[in-house]
Amino acid sequence: METQERLISQGAHKDSVFSLDNRRLYAAKEAGIEKMPSRWATPDELNEIKLNRRFSTTVGGKSIEVRHCA
Repeated sequence: METQERLISQGAHKDSVFSLDNRRLYAAKEAGIEKMPSRWATPDELNEIKLNRRFSTTVGGKSIEVRHCA
């Protein structure tokens, strides 16, 4: 199943916007930074990344899980 189909099946809207770098957003939130610069990914950039790896959500992106590496 493609990433977009999986997200929609979990309740995300077809026009939902997602971050490709949650670590950056999480770190900013923990540091108390309210606004972070952002930009849209280009089609070429989207083709280069592994969306299925990035979007491991099971709740349509409504929450994040912080993974702790050993």
